[in-house]
Amino acid sequence: TLSNADLEANDIDYHSFMSDSNETRSLFLSVLDKAERDYGFSTDNYQLKVETLALENGTFILTITRSLATNEPQKKRLRVSRKTPNISAQSLIYRFNSFDDLCAFANSLYDNIFIDLNEEQKKYYAAEVKDANEKMTKLVEQGGFAKNKMIILALLTRLRQICIDPAIVFEDYTGGSAKIEQLISTIQEVVGNGHKILLFTSFKTALNIVKKALDEGNISNYVIAGDVPSRQRQMLVDAFNKDDTSVFLIMLKSGGTGLNLTSADVVIHLDLWWNPQAENQATDRTHRIGQTKTVEVIKLICRGTIEEKILDLQQKKKLLADKMIDDDLGDTAYFKSLSEQDIRDLLTYENKD
Repeated sequence: TLSNADLEANDIDYHSFMSDSNETRSLFLSVLDKAERDYGFSTDNYQLKVETLALENGTFILTITRSLATNEPQKKRLRVSRKTPNISAQSLIYRFNSFDDLCAFANSLYDNIFIDLNEEQKKYYAAEVKDANEKMTKLVEQGGFAKNKMIILALLTRLRQICIDPAIVFEDYTGGSAKIEQLISTIQEVVGNGHKILLFTSFKTALNIVKKALDEGNISNYVIAGDVPSRQRQMLVDAFNKDDTSVFLIMLKSGGTGLNLTSADVVIHLDLWWNPQAENQATDRTHRIGQTKTVEVIKLICRGTIEEKILDLQQKKKLLADKMIDDDLGDTAYFKSLSEQDIRDLLTYENKD
């Protein structure tokens, strides 16, 4: 395995190193697969290649070139932060604080679990889609699309919440939630296999619902939300990394930065955020110095709903998301990039019975 000392001695040319190490070849192939799948850096007409792995000023620099399949690579060095490639360039650079960070990133696994709404949820969701469409049409007619974007965002947020559990929106709802049932089943299986979990959600009410379900199932957990002071957060983080607590429930906005949670090796996203960079930043809480395990990232997605369409939008709008700076990962900036047709597409429900 390539060590920090090896890289400190000199830049490593990938061609010579690849021929000597099956392990590193596998690692590089994993990174290439991530660049293609997660960031749209490749198309059917392009090929990707790891060009060099080097150490510069304490930072590990992995350079990947993109070229037409029939042409030689056109190199164009582009300094970008890790996991923020510029798709229009002919090369991208991943930057890591240590070689261990690179390995952890390359060895993470991604799994989307698709869920059908239960029958009662379907009724509430379909009715809300109809209502949101009618309200959006009226808003556009009265004041225009651009002027009313943030009001429309609130309509879409209700749909996202109904996918988690209609009880978040409707106080008198008692019909249950297919997503919460699937979540608890998944957590029980993962914890039963000896893993520790970070669970992220955008909504405080959803966090409370999940905590109640975990407590009822005797599954140990900690919680970080916006009302938890920073000093207490660090105490909870330290405890989770040392004790046998199974699940750490975290509000996405509260836990995106500053937390080192390498004792967890499974990340679950209960709901999708508009900007996938926010999800990536949260997932990176496990990809810190000291992580020695393969990290699995699970997204729970309700089939045929706004969640499945957000997943599609995350790929279509990938370049925009990658260009956003780290302190601008909220709903507002990303949502403003969506066209009226993008939002109309979100306001459909494909009931796949």
